[in-house]
Amino acid sequence: MHYFTLVKRLGGVPLIIEVQEYNEKENLESLQVSRDKEEDI
Repeated sequence: MHYFTLVKRLGGVPLIIEVQEYNEKENLESLQVSRDKEEDI
C-alpha cells in the first residue's frame, strides 16, 4: 500500500527488494537507490 501511495503522488520511486545494511565504514551513497519507472512498480 505504501508503494501504491508513493507512485500515485510521486511517479517512479525506488523499488527496494533486498535488505540494506549500513556499515559506518561505507558512505551513505551506497544505500541510495535510483528511481524505477512507474510501470516497473
